[in-house]
Amino acid sequence: MLGVTFDRTIVISAVSVRDGGGLDLLRQCLQYLSRLCADGKTRVVAFVADRSLCDYPGIEYRPTPAPKQMYWESVLISEQDDKTIDLWLSFFDTTPHVQARRQAVFCSNPFPWLDLRPRDWLMDRSVPKAVYAARSAYRKNVRQNDFLVVRQDFFRKLLAKLVRFPEDKIVVFPSSAEITPPEKIDMPSKSAYTFICPSTPDCYKNFEVVCEAARLLELEIGRRRFRVECTIRGEDNKYGWWLKSNWDHVDSVHFAGWQSPSKLWGWYQAADCMIYPSRVEAWGRPISEFATTGKPMLLADLPYAHATAAGAPKVAFFPAHDAAALKEKMKALVLGNESGLSIAPYRPIDDPKVFDWAELFTLLLPDPAS
Repeated sequence: MLGVTFDRTIVISAVSVRDGGGLDLLRQCLQYLSRLCADGKTRVVAFVADRSLCDYPGIEYRPTPAPKQMYWESVLISEQDDKTIDLWLSFFDTTPHVQARRQAVFCSNPFPWLDLRPRDWLMDRSVPKAVYAARSAYRKNVRQNDFLVVRQDFFRKLLAKLVRFPEDKIVVFPSSAEITPPEKIDMPSKSAYTFICPSTPDCYKNFEVVCEAARLLELEIGRRRFRVECTIRGEDNKYGWWLKSNWDHVDSVHFAGWQSPSKLWGWYQAADCMIYPSRVEAWGRPISEFATTGKPMLLADLPYAHATAAGAPKVAFFPAHDAAALKEKMKALVLGNESGLSIAPYRPIDDPKVFDWAELFTLLLPDPAS
């Protein structure tokens, strides 16, 4: 871009983003900025792990392996010389030491608030280590930021307390991802009231409370009255093996394994109810997906679930550690009693808040006259 004069420069640092919801968010961001820089007045530089994952016209890409992030950031800064970076926006959670008129970071890692259990150390030591690492990462250089950006209001309050950052500088940008079923949906067959429990075989996903609730319910009302479909094989990792060794004998529990989008949405359509017991999430995408069916959901009584399920018509919450309480809610549904379900209420979001990318960048970018 030598010889070209820009009115403003925006840097997006996202070298750690490779998949999942983080990649969806980055794509939305760069797609908007691609349109913004079409006027020739805005320069957008993006540090990414793999350009092919998020390639949009008009963006200057710096494909950067994560370990070399700081090196390339320093190269960019040296290239700037007397030029000014107007906004440096980082995805996710860590704050680099850079010079910019405005600096902000997306914060989405919920691990600092995971209530660790002794079993977590036995099943996957990387999870407890990630908890402590996330707490440290959030705090490092955090006061260099002018703003932090989060997806839910409860997250703002927790983050403000953890890093001692003013709440009026933490922007809530609720999830704007559209929930769209795949074009092809593979419908499974079923013969009894079916619960779907969609998640990954990570120890904090809390499948054990569902498996134990199913065992208790089967003892009480008998076999073949209901079925719980868990989207793990039971052979995925140490946690999966532990689950299968303890609950594979329960006739009503089926370890179905990973499901492709077409098969998972087939289960959404076929199942009578979804159970989502995870002990920590930043969002909980399956809740948003299953909510489109309007069917019952049994969710862990935790802030993320209340926020994500807001507006869903048939919801009940259970203590994330209490299999007996979950068993009672499952029993009521199997027996045709939905009186314990209700609409998940919306909770007002305090300012500052934005609802699209244009609003976010209007807030984050400095006034051209300043």
